[in-house]
Amino acid sequence: MAVSEYLPTRAQKRLWFIDRVNRGKSNAYLVPFVFSLEGEFDVAAFRSAVSRVVSRHDGLRMRFPVHDGEPSCSLLDDYDPLEYTDLSGVPDPRRESVLVEWSAQYTLRPFDLDRGPLFRLGVARVAPNHYRLAGAIHHIISDGRSQRLLFDDISIAYAAFKSGNEPSFESAPSFVARAWNARESMDEDSTRQSLAYWRSMLEGAPARTELPRDFTTQPDSQQPGHVCEFEPGGDLSARIKRFGSKCGATPFMSWLSICLAFVHRYADQDDINLGYPFANRPDPRDERVIGFLANTLVIRSRIDSDTTFRSLLGRVRKQCLESYAHGNVQLDSIIEQTRVARLDPIRPLFQVVCNFRNERSLGLDLEGMAVRRLGRPRTASKFELQFDITECAGGFHVAMTADAGSFRAARVERMGAHLLSFAGRLLNSPDVRLTGLSTTPLDEVNRLLAYGKGSRTGYSPSRTVDACFRRVAAHYGDRVALQSGDTRLTYAEIDRLSGTLASKLATDGVRRGDTVAILAPRGFESIVSMLGILRAGGVYLPIDSVDPTPRMRRMIEVSGARRVVCEAGFTAPPGALPPGVTCIEVSVDALCRSRPRDPSPAVRSASDPAYVMFTSGTTGEPKGISIPHRGIVRLARSPDYVPVSDQDVFLQHAPLSFDASTFEIWTPLLNGARLVIAPQGAVSLRRLESVVRAEGVTVLWLTSAMFKLALDERPGLFQTVERVLTGGEVMFAEDMARFVRQVPGCDLLHCYGPTENTTFTTTYRVPGDFTPDARLPIGRPIAGSDVYLLDRGGELAPLGNSGELCIAGEGLAVGYLNEETPEASRFVEHPR
Repeated sequence: MAVSEYLPTRAQKRLWFIDRVNRGKSNAYLVPFVFSLEGEFDVAAFRSAVSRVVSRHDGLRMRFPVHDGEPSCSLLDDYDPLEYTDLSGVPDPRRESVLVEWSAQYTLRPFDLDRGPLFRLGVARVAPNHYRLAGAIHHIISDGRSQRLLFDDISIAYAAFKSGNEPSFESAPSFVARAWNARESMDEDSTRQSLAYWRSMLEGAPARTELPRDFTTQPDSQQPGHVCEFEPGGDLSARIKRFGSKCGATPFMSWLSICLAFVHRYADQDDINLGYPFANRPDPRDERVIGFLANTLVIRSRIDSDTTFRSLLGRVRKQCLESYAHGNVQLDSIIEQTRVARLDPIRPLFQVVCNFRNERSLGLDLEGMAVRRLGRPRTASKFELQFDITECAGGFHVAMTADAGSFRAARVERMGAHLLSFAGRLLNSPDVRLTGLSTTPLDEVNRLLAYGKGSRTGYSPSRTVDACFRRVAAHYGDRVALQSGDTRLTYAEIDRLSGTLASKLATDGVRRGDTVAILAPRGFESIVSMLGILRAGGVYLPIDSVDPTPRMRRMIEVSGARRVVCEAGFTAPPGALPPGVTCIEVSVDALCRSRPRDPSPAVRSASDPAYVMFTSGTTGEPKGISIPHRGIVRLARSPDYVPVSDQDVFLQHAPLSFDASTFEIWTPLLNGARLVIAPQGAVSLRRLESVVRAEGVTVLWLTSAMFKLALDERPGLFQTVERVLTGGEVMFAEDMARFVRQVPGCDLLHCYGPTENTTFTTTYRVPGDFTPDARLPIGRPIAGSDVYLLDRGGELAPLGNSGELCIAGEGLAVGYLNEETPEASRFVEHPR
C-alpha cells in the first residue's frame, strides 16, 4: 500500500520511458547478483536485517504508477523482499540446473514499475551449511554507490540481529527529501552555464557510433547480452597505471582513453560520443543515500591523423574534469539542449559506455560465513557496447557486454581479444599516431593475409598471353578454335594469321608498348587482331564501333594510339580519328591469301601491358586502365574458380570494350576449348538461346541484368549449359536461389571484380541449397589475386569488420594511363 506520492527525478523518468518502450519486458536495467554462502546461516536474522534496511531507506520502497500517461512516484509500506526455499532434497545430478532456474526467477525476471517492489531476494538451502543468495534491484531506485551501501547495511544489520542486538547505523538521509531539495535549490545561473558547456561541446556531434554489426534489425531488448571477460595481466595493468599516473590521469581516465581509442579504430570513425557514469553526490551526506542519484555524462572524442594515445589521454583528462564541473545537469537535459539527431529513441546520444568501479563496490560480509560472489547473470544489454572495468588486487578485470540484437557472440569474443591486444599496443607506442595502430592481433593479421591470398598455382605468371596461346596452338593445331555461324578457324590457322598480322604491324613501326586501337565488331578479325598486336609487342585498345564519336576520339587520344585496326571497308565516323592516326584494314580472307610470315620475337615480359580498357565514364571522365599480360593469364589459363577442359564451348557475346570479353575470349583460347562468336550487333534473348542450344555452349557469361531477364523470360536458355558465370552489377539472392532450384544440373558462379583487376577478382560458387534469405557473398579470390579489407588508416580491418576492399596480385592493372588524375591515388601501398 502506498502512503505518499512524489515527482520522479528526470533520471528516473528516463528509465521509466525506456521501460515503457520495452513494454515492461526488458531486464536491461536490473542489477542482479548471486552469492554462494557457506557456514551456519541464520535465516531469521538475515530476514530481519533486510527488512530493517528496507524500512531505513525510502529509496528501496519506491514504485512508479502512471497517472494520465505520466509517471509519479509512490512509497510502499515496509515490506519483506526475502523468499526462502529449501532445495537440499534435489538430487545432485539435477541440483545445478534447478539452482540456475531458481536464480533466474530473482535475477532476470523484469520488475513491474507500476506496482513494485523493485528489490527482491531469494535464499535457497542447497545442503547443510551451504546456501545460495540471488536477487536484483532495479536501476531506477539505485546506482553503483547505492548497491555498495545496500550490502554494507545488510551486513551490519545481520551481525547485530544474529547476536541478539539492535543494529546501529549512521543516519540515512531520505532519497525523496534529497531529490526534492536538489530540485528546489538548483542554481539557475550554474545550470545555464552547464547547459551552454554541453551545447558547445556537442555541437555537430555524430548521432551514432557505427560499430561493425552483425545484425541491422532493431535491437532485441529482451535477449541476454553477449559478455566477454578477461584480465589484462599484472604487467599490462601496472603499465596502464604507471602511464596514467605520469600523465596526471586516474586509472578510470586511462581506461576511458583506451576504450575511446579502441572504438575510434574499430568503428573507423574519427568523431564519437561515449557515455560514462558520474556519481553526482556532491554533499558528503549523499554517501548514505540509497537511490538513483548518479548521472550519465558524455565525452566527445575527435581524432585526426596526428592524434596519439598520449595526446588523447591528455584530452580525455581535461574533458573529464570539465564535465565533472558541469555534471549537475541531467543527461535528459543535455539531450534536449543539443541538436544531435535522435536516430535511436533509447540511446539517442551514445551507444557505447564505459563503467569503472573498485572491487569493493559490491561486497557482502556476513558474520561467520564464507561469502563468494558468483558470475553476474546475463541481462539484456543497456547499450550496444558496454565496457565494465573493475580495479582489483591483481590489476583489472574487464567485461565487455554487447547487445545480442546487434552482435553475435563470436564477434564479441573477438572484440575482447582485439581490445586486449590493442591496449598493449597503445602502451608500447603511446606516441605513435592512432591511425597507424591496428586493433587486429598479429596472429589474426597473419590469418587474414593468408585467407585473402589466392592460389599461385595452375597458371604461368611469367608468360605473355600470346606465348601461352602459341603453346596451346602447337598442341591443338587442327582443332576448331573459333566459330561464327558455319565458318570456323582452327588453332593453327589463328596462329598463322596472327603471325602474319604481327609482321605487318612490326613493319609498319609498331614497337614494344605501342597502343593499337581495334575498331571492329565481334568476329574473327577482332580476335586475330588482338593476337597480332600482342605478338608484335603492342597493346590493344578495343573500341566499340557504336560508341559516340567524341568517346572514340578521346580514347584514342588518351591512349596515345597512332594506329587503328579496322575491318576491310570500314569507314571511321568523321572526327573519330585524331590527326596523324592511320587506319590499318584487316581481313581474314586477305591474311589467308598473304604469304605466311613469322614476326621476330618481341622482347617483352608478363608485366608489360597487354590491353587498355576504358571505364564507362558514368562517374566522370572515362579512365584508361592498362592491364598486363600476367593479369589475363592468371584469369584465363587453367582457372581455379571454374573447371575448363578442351571439350568446352564458350560464347563470346559481350562488347569487346567490356572487360567480360577478356574472360569470354581468352579462357577458351588458352585452354584448347572452342569459342562461338555471337552474331554481330545486339543479341536478343531468343537469338541467344538459339545459339547456345544449337552450338552446345557449356560455359556462359551473363551480366546480372541479362541473367535475371533470362531466368524470368527464357529459362530454357540454361538447359544445356554446364556452368553459368554472372555479375557486374548488384545480384539478388532470390534470383540465385531460383536458379539453383530450377536448373539443378548447372553450376552457378557469382563473380566480382573491377576492371582494374582484370575482370574477376573473387568468385562464389552458389550451393544447391542456397535460399532466398541467405547472404550472397562475393566469394574467395581467384588464383593470382589477393583481397584485403583495410580501414581508413590503411591497416587490415579485424575479422568480421567492414572496410575498404583492396586488391593485390598478378591481375592488378599497371595503372591508369594519366597517373596525374585523382583516381591514381587508388593504387596504394600493400598492407604487408
